[in-house]
Amino acid sequence: MATTEIGIDFIQTQVDHCDSIVENIDKIVPKLYKIRQQALAQKEYINDVNRTIISNYNTGMTVTSDKSVTLNNPVSFSTDTTISSNITALGVDSRKIMQSLFKFKHDIGTTKHFTTEQKGSADERTKGFNLSDVVEITTGLDNLLKKDSTTASAINDGTLGVTTLFKKLPASNPSIEPSSDTAIKLVDTARGANTYEREGTTGVKSGFETTLTATDAILGFGLT
Repeated sequence: MATTEIGIDFIQTQVDHCDSIVENIDKIVPKLYKIRQQALAQKEYINDVNRTIISNYNTGMTVTSDKSVTLNNPVSFSTDTTISSNITALGVDSRKIMQSLFKFKHDIGTTKHFTTEQKGSADERTKGFNLSDVVEITTGLDNLLKKDSTTASAINDGTLGVTTLFKKLPASNPSIEPSSDTAIKLVDTARGANTYEREGTTGVKSGFETTLTATDAILGFGLT
């Protein structure tokens, strides 16, 4: 009988690899579930803030032809946000609330919607992921898992390639701080220190970059 070319210890190592894979999946799945729960909490928060906007539409707001909303009379968002003062016009508080609506994590929502772990920070509101960024990351992960396991394909093939799994801050304007200056819009034609760049008619362009080199630092979710 021919002598085997691998030892018993090699075979045992493959069993250990299988165990490690299962352990890693057991670590990953709860983190994915936390991302899922964060998205559901943010959805309810957005719906409740939007309900306040709609319920005050007739008496406290006007809408221009480009669908911009202006608060004419004081409107309280204190039930759902940490900002307890009545909001009017385009002050910094109203802009912080609008900013919180398209962020994945932020400091504006209350514990009515978010657990202690889900509550974000001011940095996450000004620098962190937009909801659209998390859509790209999770789509990139889905694409990676679906890619053929025998035939190689371009890393950026498809509508959203796996490159969208990774996000890095740009060299300039790494954060957006809403301004109280009524001449400065929260969303405008170009990105600045106080302004997001508009994408299409209803979107906000991501402030992150997906073109990476080996030395670049990337952002994660900070989950445990």
